[in-house]
Amino acid sequence: MSATTGKPTTKSNTLKFNDGATQFRQRLITSLLSHRPLLLRNIRPDDIYAPGLREYEASFLRLLDRMTNGTKIEINATGTQLRFKPGVLLGGEIEHVCPVGDHEHNRESNSNDDGGTIAKRSAGWYLEGIFPLAPFGKEPLHLTLHGITDGTSDTDPSPDYLSSSFLPLYVKFGIGTNDDYPPASITVIKRGAAPGGGGTVRFYCPIVKEIGSIDLVEFGKVKRVRGTAVSCRIPPSSAARVAHSCKASNSVLIVRCTISCKSFWAIYASIFTCSFVFSIVIIDLPHGFLNFICPIILSIQSSFAMQQLQLQPKQQKYNQSSIHDHHVFFVNHS
Repeated sequence: MSATTGKPTTKSNTLKFNDGATQFRQRLITSLLSHRPLLLRNIRPDDIYAPGLREYEASFLRLLDRMTNGTKIEINATGTQLRFKPGVLLGGEIEHVCPVGDHEHNRESNSNDDGGTIAKRSAGWYLEGIFPLAPFGKEPLHLTLHGITDGTSDTDPSPDYLSSSFLPLYVKFGIGTNDDYPPASITVIKRGAAPGGGGTVRFYCPIVKEIGSIDLVEFGKVKRVRGTAVSCRIPPSSAARVAHSCKASNSVLIVRCTISCKSFWAIYASIFTCSFVFSIVIIDLPHGFLNFICPIILSIQSSFAMQQLQLQPKQQKYNQSSIHDHHVFFVNHS
């Protein structure tokens, strides 16, 4: 198989890829769980100003090094080639600082793949890469991340989104369901909006000897909608108006709709920030209905939110981001 197409070569035990940082986290996860060395070549070699690994990718490698014992990481002088020899997952108490910066500038140079040109990532991006590894350590993982928590959901998931979408899947796999350890949890100790960050997220995950199989083939009907509107450095009433409008628009489709509001102050955050996280709990839904209803819900949420956060003309020049995030994710509950 050709490595230029993103497929690993099978002549040796090493996983070799020649397409750069595409699926960067997924390939590191595969290397750690399969105990096979990893070789990545051609990591942004055509970027004249910043070739090689980005700062957030190097930070993720440092985080994996803290979580493991015996991991060896080799990066060439230009950063365009990475050799990763996996160690043993340990777990335990780990604290990591995620790099932060000018997210508005980074968003202009964003690309669609996982190996894009964004310079900074939120804590949710790191948690996504840790979720598949956390249950397989020697002891339960207590991970504390410092950095951006909200305002970047156009590229990264927020902790509220991950808490409502990933953690129920942990339960489906049997992680945290026994009496030996408490269930997995994500706790936002302190919120920090982009680009300055300053937030703190704590993630706990118990260990398991083996995970169970799941069957999530059947769709269900929309049973209830849960959401969170997060605002920063604007009056709390603005987030309340947004939540009220979104609830009114969703109540046309479903009665059980609840949207909570959270407001905080951050010195280094954007001047005006308001983010949204919506969860939809579904049961017994015919196949194909999700493709029909999701765009409608997203368009209604965005339109009503924009109407409620119209700023005065003299304030618009200071508005870095009126509406940052809107997410719809599905959790199969009874």
